Amino acid sequence: MGCTQAKAATGVDSAELASTSNTTARTTSTNLSAVSSGTPRVVGRRIRRSKTPRSDASTAKPESTASTIRDDTSIFLQTLSAYFDCRKQLKAEADRIDAKGKLRTLRVSANVRQYVHKRHKSSANTSGSLSISRQQHDIQGQSVKNVQDLLDAAAFATPHFKRFLNKLVDGVEDVRRSQVLIAPAKQAARINEKAVNDYSEREPNPAESWVYDVTRASLICTSARQMRRVAKWLHQNSQIVVAKNRFKNPTISGYRDILFVVKIYVPAKDKLHSYFDHMCELQIHHKRIWGLNHKLESHKHYEFFRAYFRGNDEESVGKRLEDLEAINAKGRLDESVLEQVLESYDGWRMRRLARLFYEHLPEYELALMLLYQARDLAIIEDGDDHIHVAAIQNNIGYVLGQRKEDYDAALEHYLLALRIIERHGGIVHPETASAYSNIGNTLNQRGRGEYLSAFLHHERALIIRRHVLGKKHADTASSYASIGNVLHSVNNLKGSMKNHRLALKIRLSVLGRRHPCTASSFHSIGTLLHSQKKTQDALDHHQQALEIRIEVLGQRHPETASSYYNIGELFLLLQTDNEHESLANQNKALDFHKLALEIRQAVLGNDHPYTQESILSVETLQARHSQFAHVQAQLA
Repeated sequence: MGCTQAKAATGVDSAELASTSNTTARTTSTNLSAVSSGTPRVVGRRIRRSKTPRSDASTAKPESTASTIRDDTSIFLQTLSAYFDCRKQLKAEADRIDAKGKLRTLRVSANVRQYVHKRHKSSANTSGSLSISRQQHDIQGQSVKNVQDLLDAAAFATPHFKRFLNKLVDGVEDVRRSQVLIAPAKQAARINEKAVNDYSEREPNPAESWVYDVTRASLICTSARQMRRVAKWLHQNSQIVVAKNRFKNPTISGYRDILFVVKIYVPAKDKLHSYFDHMCELQIHHKRIWGLNHKLESHKHYEFFRAYFRGNDEESVGKRLEDLEAINAKGRLDESVLEQVLESYDGWRMRRLARLFYEHLPEYELALMLLYQARDLAIIEDGDDHIHVAAIQNNIGYVLGQRKEDYDAALEHYLLALRIIERHGGIVHPETASAYSNIGNTLNQRGRGEYLSAFLHHERALIIRRHVLGKKHADTASSYASIGNVLHSVNNLKGSMKNHRLALKIRLSVLGRRHPCTASSFHSIGTLLHSQKKTQDALDHHQQALEIRIEVLGQRHPETASSYYNIGELFLLLQTDNEHESLANQNKALDFHKLALEIRQAVLGNDHPYTQESILSVETLQARHSQFAHVQAQLA
């Protein structure tokens, strides 16, 4: 749900947690004033029903409204159409290459014996099952504990993987070394993202130990026959951990290849261990499909829909594809598109589609229709105190918060979720911390004297996260950032800067530079420096945020527009005694404001407050420009 912004530091012990708990409860009781008439009032962390009849947050639904096609929705529909066209072209090329179906029916399989973890002996070998022999190991031969352990092991294993690839080339007829492409190691941010999205529920932990494609290579084959020969050699000469025939089951973009994860034995640094295991990914491509894939730029479609397809459950991915196909066939987004999903009584499917609507578009009304139905189904199946219900209440709270005017309603849902999560997970649990963080963010956005309560909720979240997740974790960084935001709201610029710099330091270490949350930290620090009238430093930070956002989020994104807008404002402040330099800075300011306006009109529409803000800035600068030109003409 984007980069949550949050909090400040402290150490952790049970007494501190108890103290914070009591303080937070007291402050919530005092500061969370009763919401509008006929709605629950917040007391501590409990919902007290008012006497006025109403439909409460646990069962309330929005009025049904038709959704109009905004520019961002139009872009989504165009991308969706291009996505299915890409899949169609890749399938047609694969059918020409594999007319007799020999690749599609080629049997590939793992040959590494599985040792299922004793706590899950009865579990199926799916994304939640455990196979100790398949975990990634660090250079001491122990299971990796974090992303840095994995990157260190990858660096140590890469030369051994290259030697393995040379043996493959020598062992397969007509394969040349020029056909092998070794990719750079996967970046820390992408490892973290993949671990969270795909392996967060897999045990034994951590999720990072199940990421296999840090060390990776591709072999571009010239024929289907050569692909079959390579697959045969691998089965006879390597330890295969994972094998996927993606001519039989293509990727979400429609791409077809044969994928292997092979286990490489690497001499260990630790003298107590003779070697450590490292899993490396090897993709066997057909030259024509590989070339067409690059021409169609299918990776852009993959990036756009990656979050929607997160997870490794093939059956689930199939259902998600069906939903996208239904939208593509209709060519529009309205309630009729949801009928099939709403009538399916599949709560998980509703939540997935809702997430697509509120993260990618955003179509908040459609997302809420799906989420309310999913919540009602969960209550019927599991009861209103189930952890699944809490997760959906959190989703509903998030969507309501995005609609700006619904902060009170969002807070109700977050509090309901917190009550359930605390009962199931206890006080010291990551999900409990997330619930406190959500409430803190909403209180800070709502304003109206809620800043102290917002701060205390974020402080509680930080204490839990430092204790459970550690100091160097993305969620811990989010807590620091959120506290920085609250302190900025009450004009404590020094405290705010300290927390935002802590957040940036962690994010650079854990997520890497190329990540939206890292960009948010640069943006926040730039905004603080702007407030302190440190114009050049502020400009440098906003330019760094812009650079990352263009690369990661793309040109047509609201956050990219925000960076353009702020840089435009700062160029206006860069006035000098040199008339030509001052004029040049004003021209740059106008250019950046025009870029911000162009994006905001396309993505947010003309009526959005941010678009109106950009329109005013551009009109003011253009008027100033005309006035200056008029004076110059008179002087001439």
